[in-house]
Amino acid sequence: MNRFIHLPNNLVIVVIPKCGYSSTRKSLSNYSIKNKEFRKPIVQQFKDERNHDNKPALAPIRDAVERFKSAVYQVNRGDQSITVDEILDGLEAGTYRNQHFQSQTDILKGCEGCESVKLYRFPEDFKQMLIDGGLEPLSEHRNKSTDKPELTEEQETRVRVLYADDIALRSTLD
Repeated sequence: MNRFIHLPNNLVIVVIPKCGYSSTRKSLSNYSIKNKEFRKPIVQQFKDERNHDNKPALAPIRDAVERFKSAVYQVNRGDQSITVDEILDGLEAGTYRNQHFQSQTDILKGCEGCESVKLYRFPEDFKQMLIDGGLEPLSEHRNKSTDKPELTEEQETRVRVLYADDIALRSTLD
């Protein structure tokens, strides 16, 4: 599932779950208010689209283990409860699917045909990504996970194996 947020300055941000999506949407809302662009509601004005129109893309890349823990928290908000081991078992078997666990490298494959793709470390360089996208960064991130699980050594190893490509990608940014 590839989605792109089209920005006012002819760039797109690649939507990668658990990598600042809520903060990006809030920055767009602030942009709309500041620039008095009320022609359409913000959701319609800067909607997530499945195509990138070959525009240059900006993409936040998060540490894979931290992103996994945040995703576990996300899927367990509300009345659902699924353990870390159940999620890992399902991901390893290919039977558990949830957008929050899709690898960042797989999501970036949707950028094929983009004029360019610039990667940013999340959260370290997230504010710069917003600035480069023509937006003003927020003073703090929205939708922070507050009760992420602690992983056992075995669970963390399993996460590292599942997301080896994401870990390798992120290491190129450090």
